[in-house]
Amino acid sequence: MHCRQKSLNHSAPGITAMELVVYVGLLAVISVFLVQSLTMLMVAYRRLQGERDVVSSARTAMETLARETQGAASIYTPTSVLGVTTGQLSLETPLNPTAGETRSYVDFYVDNERLHMKREGSAAIALTSESARVTQFNVQRILAGARETAEITLEIKSRSRGTLETSSLVKASFTPRGSY
Repeated sequence: MHCRQKSLNHSAPGITAMELVVYVGLLAVISVFLVQSLTMLMVAYRRLQGERDVVSSARTAMETLARETQGAASIYTPTSVLGVTTGQLSLETPLNPTAGETRSYVDFYVDNERLHMKREGSAAIALTSESARVTQFNVQRILAGARETAEITLEIKSRSRGTLETSSLVKASFTPRGSY
């Protein structure tokens, strides 16, 4: 009679301690890579969002300034604050006069780091977004004979600080219609 003996030298199913260490190490490396990638994506997204807000605010402000200045009769110098970092531009315009008047006035000024437009008899309207701050609104009045021009320098920065801060500096000249 032959009896077969079972081999006592077989391995049990499962993983060894060395395999566990390798798997945990790979999981840690992949996790660190994913967290770092997500962090970089978040920073890039916030920076792009800041850039978009700055560019959008600058575009809206300059388009409004161009339209209003070019439609105005003249720069109203008694209330304009010219040649300072955060000045004020006042325009005398034939558009939308109040009852009994032939002219009305439009003011552009900086308040709480936002550029505002205020028409005579109306509430002020913010032209820049809350996420952008106006650091410079310099208006110069340039005279060439009877022609006057408003030279405007507008600098807008994002409210983010450090590496996330973005800015836009725009300089343009607009001539009121009454100066043609």
